[in-house]
Amino acid sequence: MSGTSNKLGLRMYHLTMYNLSGIQKGIQSYHAGIEYLLKYPKDKLFMEWARNHKTVYILNGGTSNEGVVDYIDKKIKKTHLLSKGSMELHEEQLKKIGIKYAKFNEPDLNWSLSGIAFLVDERVFDKKKYPDYDINELVLNPPTYNKWLKLIGGKQNAELREFLKPFKLA
Repeated sequence: MSGTSNKLGLRMYHLTMYNLSGIQKGIQSYHAGIEYLLKYPKDKLFMEWARNHKTVYILNGGTSNEGVVDYIDKKIKKTHLLSKGSMELHEEQLKKIGIKYAKFNEPDLNWSLSGIAFLVDERVFDKKKYPDYDINELVLNPPTYNKWLKLIGGKQNAELREFLKPFKLA
């Protein structure tokens, strides 16, 4: 890390489509990161990250599909819908949790949702300093869960930790 800071460590996480090449994943991540800056130009956490951390993680976000009408079968008069892609579902989940994020839709990929960027503090990613909660402890000593939530920054960070568990580096 460059610079000095007494604040929490920060990382910018990016979700990208699985079927892009390595360089394309980097470019789409960059696009989404710039969109984050444009969407939140006065975000103090972003400026803290940009000045003192600059570390990014690029994760495999899966597929992109808006879930629009695929085609109309005139023989049986039925409309066939495509299911939403995982990138769109990830965006919905981030929105539901209340995470600030920005996205980028790539014109050269038929406007696919190709990148999503969001900031994560160390209470989410540093599992040594902030270990996962032992669910067995909840049964034995329920007040410890509230202590753990406070330690990791609250319910939103707990939900973000769960959200990030299945992702792999792109």
